[in-house]
Amino acid sequence: MNTTDDLHSAEEIRNLLVRYGLFLDSKNFEGYVSLFTHDGVLDAPLGSATGSENIRAMLGNVLGPINAGFHIYANPLIEVDGDDATSMSRFSYVQAVEGELPELRLVGHYEDTLRREDGRWKFARRKITIDAGRAPYRD
Repeated sequence: MNTTDDLHSAEEIRNLLVRYGLFLDSKNFEGYVSLFTHDGVLDAPLGSATGSENIRAMLGNVLGPINAGFHIYANPLIEVDGDDATSMSRFSYVQAVEGELPELRLVGHYEDTLRREDGRWKFARRKITIDAGRAPYRD
């Protein structure tokens, strides 16, 4: 990153990563899909989908019935090149169990391709990899 614009873009992308987690954990699937480009791809262990309607449907069908949990994000590495960028970051997922201690369910990482669309940074492709553990939708 060499310019002030690159630094500003990296901060906007960090905010995008935070909004992603807030929308996902609150099951705000409408907000979640707004973070993807019109032709955005979500490539995840729960499936792969392209475009807002398909991503929203996949999330609602798979994640809708699951009890709420939350993600903890760390170590974002962001590289900006004009209106394109890449990002890699790590996550942990903690499942909330009423009346019990929270349970660390899994850890993994994201590999992102990002694009500035209509003046805002969005995910053109988000690949999610689980490195250890088991996703709650597998139970």
